[in-house]
Amino acid sequence: MKTTFFVVALCALGSCAEAQPIAWTTLEKAQALNRAAPKKYLVDVYTDWCVYCRKMDQTTFRHPGLVEFINANYRPVKFNAEQRADAHWNAEVYAYQTYGYRGFNQLAVHWLRGQMAFPTLLVISADGQTVEKRVLGFQTAEALKRQLKRQLSDN
Repeated sequence: MKTTFFVVALCALGSCAEAQPIAWTTLEKAQALNRAAPKKYLVDVYTDWCVYCRKMDQTTFRHPGLVEFINANYRPVKFNAEQRADAHWNAEVYAYQTYGYRGFNQLAVHWLRGQMAFPTLLVISADGQTVEKRVLGFQTAEALKRQLKRQLSDN
């Protein structure tokens, strides 16, 4: 009986103890934070209709080891490639533009070099000038952490 109670109590505590989330922020806030304490940017370029973008939000980006690694080493930014509001990046303004039946913010087009595939994760230099790495498609937490660690050690 005591063992059963102990197991149930541990399970209850485990479900209540949520891991800290990734400290996602906006472009503008990330740039302001980087002026005081520069870090490389990790930008999640997504769309609302992207199934694998949502799957990464529900799984990959909740993995405690990856969350801790990203928060410690990057300035994480979520960027909706289809946002209609102007995007301000490095003193430039990027507008929404229609392409056929769909449209994209020109900053996403610029960063992805016109290859509009989602999700795409970008590692951008702390000064915001250089896209150092592009990670295309769904990634598990382990695979993404491995790629990000390798990218940090290469630079």
